[in-house]
Amino acid sequence: METSTKHTPERLPIVSEKFLHHVWKFGWFTSSHLHSDSGQKIEIMHPGVHNHNAGPDFMNARIRIDETLWWGNVEIHIRASDWLRHQHHDDENYKNVILHVVLHNDASIYLHTPGDLPVLDLSKCLNWDVWKAHQKWLENYGWIPCESVLHHADPSYWFMAHDRLVIERLHERIDGIFELLEQTNGDWSQVAFIELSKGFGFKSNSLAMEMLARSIPYSIVSRHSSDLLQIEALLFGQAGMLQSEKTDDYESRLQQEYSVLRAKYGLNPLSENIWNYGKVRPSNNPIIRLAQLAGVVSKAQHLASSLLHLEQPALMKLLNSEAHPYWKIHKQFGVPRKKEMCTSMGNGSTESLMINVVARLRFAHGKYNSNLYMMNDAMTLLQGLPPEQNSVTYHWNKLGVQIEHAADSQALLQLYSVYCTQEKCIECPIGIKLLQSKTHETHSQPA
Repeated sequence: METSTKHTPERLPIVSEKFLHHVWKFGWFTSSHLHSDSGQKIEIMHPGVHNHNAGPDFMNARIRIDETLWWGNVEIHIRASDWLRHQHHDDENYKNVILHVVLHNDASIYLHTPGDLPVLDLSKCLNWDVWKAHQKWLENYGWIPCESVLHHADPSYWFMAHDRLVIERLHERIDGIFELLEQTNGDWSQVAFIELSKGFGFKSNSLAMEMLARSIPYSIVSRHSSDLLQIEALLFGQAGMLQSEKTDDYESRLQQEYSVLRAKYGLNPLSENIWNYGKVRPSNNPIIRLAQLAGVVSKAQHLASSLLHLEQPALMKLLNSEAHPYWKIHKQFGVPRKKEMCTSMGNGSTESLMINVVARLRFAHGKYNSNLYMMNDAMTLLQGLPPEQNSVTYHWNKLGVQIEHAADSQALLQLYSVYCTQEKCIECPIGIKLLQSKTHETHSQPA
């Protein structure tokens, strides 16, 4: 292939190809009176569909070049010569490109014969105010890049972005559930037991709780679910918490029960060293959490079905089950409390389980079975729960963002963790809208 060098007279800023993709996708350039490098009139009917896989950057674009309407693909490069560096001239996937969009038109590129591939030079029409606004965000910001202009965001921006962000977060957070399904040959009962146990561990003992739940087949647990003492014996015994000398009658009965169950099912207890007792609130002590989990399991005849199908009030009541009365007056086996403690989960922790366990399970179950109703049920569940209170939602509130329910807080957690902290402003549904407003405020200016 023959090439001839061309030089761009302007001194242009350094931009990424990803940014140029967004320039093309969202029309961040003067779209009227466009011409190719050879003087052909260009009218963009549709920019095409952004392709994130191998092949041209945008597929199935519709572009009128002079008097002919073309359907095909668009390739975008910083420099026209990147076509050669990327070896597109040897790739059949690029033979149906109808327009080459570049920032530096430094080489003549063609498909079969010179002049058969029109080139649009963005340096002559790009709205540089969009780029400058983005750079200004990144140069000096406090909590998030766009915080100085966030108050300009139209409420419709949030409305349009909300569901996308929640669903995006749910999709990202169910990968672990699908891995469990593969490991358990699609056993939703075992998966539900593991996920609920992890949830009861919260941050401090999530991994230990998962290890515990994996160490006991739920089929064994379910056989004894009508007997709270036996469920407690299984959980405390497998947790390695029944290895010491007997301290009182309650612990003695648990040890006796576990001894029988361990021999019957060939169980091997975990080491008690896996549990984190330090720097946790009394209500988050792993012993109390295990006792609460035992209470839930003993009351749910079919655990997976309960988590997937119970209405919110009934499920909240189930998850808020009280632990054995022993734990109201004991903080460890044989160690009395100075003051009696409530042993139910509490509304805040129960709502956290609904958000982080139940909604995820329902969304995963819906996706696994191509059940749109179940996926939507996960969204409805989040919309019926109060928003989470944490440092992220606190900052969003300070910036004037209204958070009415858990779906809102989940959307904003996704926005912050995936886009704001990664400075992915040109991929953020809010950032795109704020930057796009620049195309309506100014005309294109050369850099």
